[in-house]
Amino acid sequence: MKLISYEDAALSRLGPLAQTRPVYELRCGALTLAGRQARCLEPSSVAGLTRPEMEALHPRPTVAPGEAVVLANARWLAPATLAGGLEAPAIGTINGEVAWVALPPGEGEGLTAASLPWKLARWRELLPHRPTEGVLIEYPWDLVRCNALALED
Repeated sequence: MKLISYEDAALSRLGPLAQTRPVYELRCGALTLAGRQARCLEPSSVAGLTRPEMEALHPRPTVAPGEAVVLANARWLAPATLAGGLEAPAIGTINGEVAWVALPPGEGEGLTAASLPWKLARWRELLPHRPTEGVLIEYPWDLVRCNALALED
């Protein structure tokens, strides 16, 4: 399974920290947000989908035909493990916001930052939702507030 951490529109609330790096590179505890997501989901590979101005430094991920893909919101401070796993396509939510999406086969191919919002809207309608663990970082001070929890985890 390939893990792709994506930035959503809420990244604007994470300035100035997210002005010079992707949100998934922000650190909370000993790991970056992407590092915690990878530890939680144990993917075979990890990539990031960033806003267009960051693509020169962080190229768009490629997905092989038929490759299993999980999209993780870059703001998701993932727990150490995910209860229930990711056996079937679904959306994990925290307070109604998307934390991750286990995509149906073939849905991850050709994914871009421009196509992601409307694809997410479609998946929200089609895929089953389930509450998930973790925290969605909203503001820079959430990284500080969650730091002790992240270190304990």
